[in-house]
Amino acid sequence: MSEPILTWRIVHLPNQDDSTSEGRIELRCPAVGLLTHVPEVGNALAPGQEAGYLLRLGQPHKLVLPEGIAGIVATAGPEAVHAPMAFDQPVLELRPLGEFHSQADEAETVDQEGAMVLRSPQAGRFYHKASPEDPSFVSPGTALEDGTPIGLIEVMKTFSQVPYSPAGNLPKSAKAVRLLVEDGADVTKGQPLLEVEQG
Repeated sequence: MSEPILTWRIVHLPNQDDSTSEGRIELRCPAVGLLTHVPEVGNALAPGQEAGYLLRLGQPHKLVLPEGIAGIVATAGPEAVHAPMAFDQPVLELRPLGEFHSQADEAETVDQEGAMVLRSPQAGRFYHKASPEDPSFVSPGTALEDGTPIGLIEVMKTFSQVPYSPAGNLPKSAKAVRLLVEDGADVTKGQPLLEVEQG
């Protein structure tokens, strides 16, 4: 059974400089509940993308962006792990993606030492294996192509595969050098998971 999905409510905010360019967007809670796993400041969000969970009567509901809405998270969400929310309560502010494109492309796939890294697509718990008895999805020397699974991320008891994706400066064909986090470790969105080299 698939988990329930709710769509963020949207309010378009006026530009502070009175320009006619694309403005800011405010995400508001679509229902009463406990909010968790909200994206961090600086994360890019795309239309239809998961952007948090709302617990309602103990049931997690995935929060997604409406079609046609995208941006960079510009304000921090609630500090509480399970923050009480009212209907239509403002939660996050998004700024247009164009304001950040100049910084994003290469930085996303290069760490501080210049190594090529695949980063976590979301916050959660990262697993090297499908189960404790199974081998790791990748080990040093594993050939990687677009879609090759490198691990699993658990969020609210839901597991999602993390695929290799040749974005930014990552090559279409690569080899795994080493995993950068322990099996079962909690990770944040954008945290380096795997170092790679040209295949």
